[in-house]
Amino acid sequence: MNRRRFLYCLSSLPAASLAVPWVSFWEPNQKSLTEQPRRNAQSHSDGRLHVGIVGVGDVGVFYLDRVVRSFNYPCRHIAIAQNTHFLRSSCAEDALLIAKNGSYPTIREARLAAQDRRSEISHMVSGFDIAFILTNLYTGSDQGLSSVVAESLREAGAFTVAIKPTGWKIERYGSLNSLADVWFEVPLGVIKHEVYPPQGDGRGELFCAAIAQICRLVTFSLSNPGSPGIDAKELRSVLKGGTSSRMSYRNGDGVEGLFAAFDAACTSPHLGPNGVRASPGLMVSIEARPGILKDENTGAIRDRMGRIAMKGARLHLNTFEDESLRSDYRATILARG
Repeated sequence: MNRRRFLYCLSSLPAASLAVPWVSFWEPNQKSLTEQPRRNAQSHSDGRLHVGIVGVGDVGVFYLDRVVRSFNYPCRHIAIAQNTHFLRSSCAEDALLIAKNGSYPTIREARLAAQDRRSEISHMVSGFDIAFILTNLYTGSDQGLSSVVAESLREAGAFTVAIKPTGWKIERYGSLNSLADVWFEVPLGVIKHEVYPPQGDGRGELFCAAIAQICRLVTFSLSNPGSPGIDAKELRSVLKGGTSSRMSYRNGDGVEGLFAAFDAACTSPHLGPNGVRASPGLMVSIEARPGILKDENTGAIRDRMGRIAMKGARLHLNTFEDESLRSDYRATILARG
C-alpha cells in the first residue's frame, strides 16, 4: 500500500480484538462542537494494519523487545545497530549490523555506512502501513542510522512515528524531524509519576509502557472497524509540529475515576506548565473495559475537552474497548509540543 493510498484507504482490526463505539473530530473555535464524518477504513486481505517497530542504535534496540511485548499487537520488529552485543541479545525478527568506521563515528560517517546497506534496509522495512522508530539521537551513529531508516520508510510509503526513549530533553532533531510524520519524546522524570507498573518494575519498564501506549493509540486510531475514523493526513495535522509531540495518561475506576484520570492527564507536567491549554493539537483517547463506557460519559469528556483546550486547537477524541485493562478506564492525551 503506497503513501497516497494509505491517506484515504486504511486497514481495520478484527472486531474481536477491538471495539470502537465512536470517534469524533472537532475544532473548538465555534460555539458548538461539530462532529464531522470520516472515511471508513478498508482491510488488507489479513484484516489488519501492517505495523513495524524498528529499534535503531543501542538505545532503540535495548528497548525494542519490551516495547513489542507491551504493545500487544501483531507487528514485525527490526533491530538495526552498530553494536553486536545488543543485536545478539534482541529477539527481533530481522537484524542488521552496520559496520563501524572508527570507535565514535560522526553523523556523516554513520549515514554513509548505512547508505552502503540501503538496499537491505529498504527491503527490511517494506510493506508497512505504520512504522515506529525507536532511537536515541544523542550519538552521531544513532542520528546517522535513523535518518537513513526514516528515508527508507518514507520511500516505502509508511506512516512513520519516531519516538525518542530517553530521559533528557533535546530541542532540535535536524533533518530527521522532517522525515518522520510525527515525533514523540518520552522523558523518565514525568512518566515515572504517571504509569502504575507492577511492583518491582524499573526504569526500562516505565519507558516501554509509555512508548507502547503511543504505538497502541496511533495504530488503533488509524484502524477503526465499523465506524467513522481518522486518517493519516488528519492525524499528522493534529500532532505534527516544529518540536516533538508529548503524551500523558492515567488510569481510573468507575465514572468518577474516569473524569479524575482525564483531568490528571490534561494537567500533566509532561505537557508543560499550562497542560493542554498550550497545545494547538490534541488527540484524546478513552480506553475502557468492555461494556462499561457510556455515550453520556464520552459526551461529557468531549465537552470538557472543548472548554479546556486553547481557542482554535485541532482535536480528536477516540474511544476504545480493551479487555486487557487492569483498571476500568485509561485516559490518554497525545499533544503537539
